[in-house]
Amino acid sequence: MRSYSEIMLKRLCESKVGCWIGNVYVGVLAYADDLTLLAPMPRAMRLQLKNCEDYAREFRIVFNATKSATMCIARRKARFCDDLQFYMDGKCLATVNEFLHLGHIILSNLSDKSDINKKK
Repeated sequence: MRSYSEIMLKRLCESKVGCWIGNVYVGVLAYADDLTLLAPMPRAMRLQLKNCEDYAREFRIVFNATKSATMCIARRKARFCDDLQFYMDGKCLATVNEFLHLGHIILSNLSDKSDINKKK
């Protein structure tokens, strides 16, 4: 029998929404109950979030919007990064410029200086 997360990951992949490297889906990275959605554009992210909301309703689970955040990652400031807002179950998700993911500091400008300094 599949776990809840396996079913959701499969559905996200089958939706074909998110990021791909060649024919390998990398639109969601998962470790236990920690998920990271990756999308090339805001519209794709909104579709992924809707897929997660639909899944949560079907299986009667709740994603914690207060523990979730969004980040626009770009080497240079992209105009679509300004004032982006994403929602989960009607709750606005926080927008951050950095976050800690599985022990690594991820910055919106793709710099690794903070993570390297932390590791030193």
